[in-house]
Amino acid sequence: LVRLPPSDFWVEFRPEHAWGTATMVRVLEHAVNRLALHHPGSPPLLVGDIAREQGGDLPPHRTHGDGRSAAIGQNGWARTVEDLHGGCPRLTPAQLDVERTWAVIEALLATGDVEHILLDQGHIDRLRTWLAESGRKSGAELDRIFPAIASPRLWAMTGIVRHADDHADHLHVRV
Repeated sequence: LVRLPPSDFWVEFRPEHAWGTATMVRVLEHAVNRLALHHPGSPPLLVGDIAREQGGDLPPHRTHGDGRSAAIGQNGWARTVEDLHGGCPRLTPAQLDVERTWAVIEALLATGDVEHILLDQGHIDRLRTWLAESGRKSGAELDRIFPAIASPRLWAMTGIVRHADDHADHLHVRV
């Protein structure tokens, strides 16, 4: 695994868990660079757990052992680790910064390397509504990105941005 390099565009929640595949590191670098370009002055993104240097189980996560999954704090609201006070706060859909959250998701998707992104359904609904009402995405594009919840089993879902419980405070991106 590769160590996530220092950047002015992100804050690492736990540096000892900031190891990912080369693809994951490249995807995160692309996303923060694009966010900085299109939203200058945005606070750095909070990059949470990816994996340990040697990989392996990383409780409570199920898929962070291989360096292909990363947690990204919502809205890039934390400027320093001290801002976290023990973790990301849960956000209601009304608190979601839809423009910046979409900018991060769009930048992640633009890499072509994202398998899926997990997010709370309330946030998905708010993003989907905002994208439709603003004319940024058509119905077909929205359906491709944000699938309807057709199955209670996460692994049986289709689409890219999927609902997952306990993801009202962060995105989970898998490459």
